Amino acid sequence: MNDKEYEKLKSRIKKYVDKWLIKLGLKGWDIDFYYHRDAKAEKDGNYGRGFCVEACTAAQYPYKSATVWFYLSSLFGKSDKDIENTVLHELIHILTDEMKDQDKDLNHCERVITDLTNAFLWTYKRVK
Repeated sequence: MNDKEYEKLKSRIKKYVDKWLIKLGLKGWDIDFYYHRDAKAEKDGNYGRGFCVEACTAAQYPYKSATVWFYLSSLFGKSDKDIENTVLHELIHILTDEMKDQDKDLNHCERVITDLTNAFLWTYKRVK
């Protein structure tokens, strides 16, 4: 990915970050966003298979603070729909971070977040 492609993809991601931060009520949070050219490789990952992640999130919910990393080489060539889905999924991780304290099953957390992502997208499309 050259510099022009990197900047264009970064702008596409930021468009969806800006769209969903307000809609999810996250404007009051302190959130840092990082955009890396290379993918983050998961050798075994949480799911027992190797893959490159598109993004990841770490949140400290007691302090309303979070960091989101986007790995652009994994998002390169993706449709706007896929990018929006990834952005929304990561932002929902911020909202649901407390769930990890009670439920140590990361597969369960991911499934809940994926279902919430789909529900938000479906609802947004219908009320727009």
